[in-house]
Amino acid sequence: MSWHTKMRPLRFGLLGVGYFGRNYLRLLQDIEGVELAAVCSRSRESLAGISSMVPGSVIRTTDASAVLKRHDIDCVVVATPASTHFALASEALEMGKNVLVEKPMVTSLEEARKLRAAVKKAGSTFMVGHQYVYNDYARFLKGMVGKGSFGTVRHVLCEHLCFPVRNDIGSFWDAASHHLSMIQFLFSPGKIVGVAGSSMNDFTAASVRFSSGLAATLVTTWFGAKKTRSFTIAGDKALAVFDDVEETAKIRLFPGNKAPVVAAKEPLRNEVGHFIGCIRSSKEPLTGISNGFRVIEWIDRIEKSLRKS
Repeated sequence: MSWHTKMRPLRFGLLGVGYFGRNYLRLLQDIEGVELAAVCSRSRESLAGISSMVPGSVIRTTDASAVLKRHDIDCVVVATPASTHFALASEALEMGKNVLVEKPMVTSLEEARKLRAAVKKAGSTFMVGHQYVYNDYARFLKGMVGKGSFGTVRHVLCEHLCFPVRNDIGSFWDAASHHLSMIQFLFSPGKIVGVAGSSMNDFTAASVRFSSGLAATLVTTWFGAKKTRSFTIAGDKALAVFDDVEETAKIRLFPGNKAPVVAAKEPLRNEVGHFIGCIRSSKEPLTGISNGFRVIEWIDRIEKSLRKS
């Protein structure tokens, strides 16, 4: 018997059942120690569309507050549009819930400051869904960085092209949270000390320098000839390309063009498992409020610098 089954199941409410929310819908019915108690969507049509995916005992509603006010719900996943994250996460914390909010955490630095205060006041477990941090390929790269396999890493190239257009947020805010959470996870590079580049018509190319000496180039756009999700690490001893679109050889190491074998699980399953473990142990998640705030702070700094250039 696993340690999960020795405790009362954590009851979850899921806010949002769109493109990504349906992944949570699946996992919250498949992970030990978890019980999906309620699902909320702004659209009755969306709720009708998931009727075959959840048992009749699961509450379905268009009223998020009705879910958040339920005393029998321990945890809430916020997988709604980014513009709603701050209000819903804040209300969930006020109601004493443990909260997992999708990226980007919020849509402004002001909201990030207020949410950080709300997390501190609530004392609940709070986590941002920076999924790449929980990707086993990213963890493999972190191990290489820790062993010095790359030598001195001077530059990383991050490309995120061709992804669903959001009506409430720009492509840079949507995609850069992936890039910057990975950079923080792998390198802890310190403060941003310089930004150059351009941003126009939902295309952004930013060169960022950190106090550690690391430089990063971030390229994001809604559009592109093909879906691109790549992260390149360039060191003076080796270079690695992490291509998350690849089905098999997601990491290539150079020189030699080697493809290491990595035992990888679904990143979102790892993420949800980490959230559950942190609730059970009362530990701050790897992508807790401190990490989430730093990423929003970096996005805000880069965006403001690009506007001035």
